[in-house]
Amino acid sequence: MKRFFLLVLVAITPYFTAVHAAQKISVENGDWSNPATWSPAGVPLFEDTVIINTNVVASEIIDVVINYLIVNEGYTLSSEFTFGLRGNLLNYGTIDVEILGIGDGEFIINDGVILSTTVATGNSESFENNGVIEVLSLAPSEPLFENYGTIKAETVSTSGLFKNHQAIFCEVAFEISAEFINEAGAALVTLSFVTYGDVTNNGDVSAFGWTHDYGIATGETGKFCVEDCFVNFSTIEGTIDICDASPDGICDLNMGTIAGSVTLCESSPCIINLSINNETQITEINAFPNPTNGLVTLDLSSLNKISSLHIYNMNGQSLMEVFDPSSSIYTIDLGNLAKGTYICQIQNEELIWQQLIVVQ
Repeated sequence: MKRFFLLVLVAITPYFTAVHAAQKISVENGDWSNPATWSPAGVPLFEDTVIINTNVVASEIIDVVINYLIVNEGYTLSSEFTFGLRGNLLNYGTIDVEILGIGDGEFIINDGVILSTTVATGNSESFENNGVIEVLSLAPSEPLFENYGTIKAETVSTSGLFKNHQAIFCEVAFEISAEFINEAGAALVTLSFVTYGDVTNNGDVSAFGWTHDYGIATGETGKFCVEDCFVNFSTIEGTIDICDASPDGICDLNMGTIAGSVTLCESSPCIINLSINNETQITEINAFPNPTNGLVTLDLSSLNKISSLHIYNMNGQSLMEVFDPSSSIYTIDLGNLAKGTYICQIQNEELIWQQLIVVQ
């Protein structure tokens, strides 16, 4: 069922009743800069509220100052260029642009899908992701970023409070310079984890290397799985568990303080090969829908000679094994699992593929 967001301007705030503010609704598939795409006819202007009810393409660089941009479910805003929005964003559909820049509004809410090479945001009060963000680079700088959905990126760099409630998968690096809170049941998987601020981990963080440069790392029930280098220059406390798989003295260094309450590999075991290495690929599994309410379909047609398919929880426990050598399309029912993040791991003779799957 498609969701449509219609805004009654007079009922929100007197600010919207200014004579130069209008509501622009896309009424046909077309170009952003074509007046006929919109009703009433005319390209969106300063302080307008823009509602996307069709598929709209921006065929040039856009830098628009408006009150609201609303992309409704089932429709797409796309561009091969930079799309700059100075205002508020409500996305229930798909935004597929080369570079997305958002700022100067009160909030950004993504309940749909954002696809981009670069997403950079700032000067908004908050960014809430309830859907899927798939980018090369994500750089939010709001005072508060909350992830209740799935983020897939090469790099994530944050400069405000970042709260993760679900799943983040970084192929290269996740860097914080303010504060990061990983809630219970949430998962972060990254090649490099670099922390220049406070970290509270009550979920799971799996990294090839972790450098804690500044601030306090703490938590009550969290686990850090570090496959290679673990370097601490600051303070680690609480009752978290750190499991460092690299041999002592290879590249590990503690120049800070680690409290006696911190355990070392005493929690549930780290998931084998969960962190990314040369033999692990994380982007070749087509799993949909993800997040899911139960059924998830895996398209493995691009993989050869699959020997196993497991669903793990974040404690490394295998919950189910599903494998049929005659099939390349699997539909798996995860409806009996609790809400949270799970790992689908597929293996053949040479490689391991992994995908975080979120059950809502």
